[in-house]
Amino acid sequence: MTADVNRPVPRGVLVQEPCLVRTVWGAARVAAARGIEGPVGTSWEVSRHPHGESRVVVGPWAGVGLGAVVDADPAGCLGGHAMVRGAFLDAAEALSVQVHPQEDYARTHEGDHGKTETWYVVEAEPGATIVAGTSASSVEELKAAVEDGSLDALLVRVPVSAGDVVHVPAGTLHALGAGVLAAELGSDSDVTYRFFDYGRTDASGAPRELHVEQGLAVVDPTSRPQVVGCGTGLGSGMRASVSADGYEALVLDVSRGLTWDPQGRPAAVMVVEGYGTASWKGGTAELATFESAFVPAATGPVSLTGPMRLFCAVGA
Repeated sequence: MTADVNRPVPRGVLVQEPCLVRTVWGAARVAAARGIEGPVGTSWEVSRHPHGESRVVVGPWAGVGLGAVVDADPAGCLGGHAMVRGAFLDAAEALSVQVHPQEDYARTHEGDHGKTETWYVVEAEPGATIVAGTSASSVEELKAAVEDGSLDALLVRVPVSAGDVVHVPAGTLHALGAGVLAAELGSDSDVTYRFFDYGRTDASGAPRELHVEQGLAVVDPTSRPQVVGCGTGLGSGMRASVSADGYEALVLDVSRGLTWDPQGRPAAVMVVEGYGTASWKGGTAELATFESAFVPAATGPVSLTGPMRLFCAVGA
């Protein structure tokens, strides 16, 4: 798509309408925030990916998919950097034990990008855990455990609570646990290889597909997610930062007012607590919990007022 002569170039804090996906493991918290009945497992909040594209809510680009917005002005939207993606994951049951591929494998075998992701735990029921890697020392050991049904004994489970940041590099075996609501930022990808899915079935009653062969080709059994606790009390300024292939994720507390400059990079912004406003040269947007926005690279500095906590990613 070329630039639309009837619209100005996309700039500012473009609040998004998410693409909601019902899943077998989904809960009702995100659905309730959107005014619909659950369960909804995945809410693609900031995404141009064809599997779950978000749309602009207000302004001259209202109703337009984010992919078309970016295509209308790639230089202004991306600034030569990687696109970033944001989603909410709302788990009533544990997600499948899974792995995401690295960039080269995904490009060659899936025609997609590799997938690294970073979570912010919005809510966690008492005793909630995540799968955070394995105790296996080799792919061969992991393969044998899959084949003889003893994989569960090798899984490393880590307790999580609200305010935790969890970084999951591509190739890491992982799973969000039951009772966890998380915001997820990461690569512009939707490639997941399931190792184990608790015998669950799809809408037709057929067992959900596993991808063990592909998973074994990309998994690093020694890789463990990094977990950093931020707590839940609002402070001021940056509370955590994670650098990854393709993006940088950060937790930003806005107790009163501050200026945030993505420095010419595209940004995904998710409100994980509170409410506030975002202002830039040319406009203002209201933000509240469970709302998300895309900020084109050419927008410039953004003035923020709170109280709110933002989970943000900027493209590398």
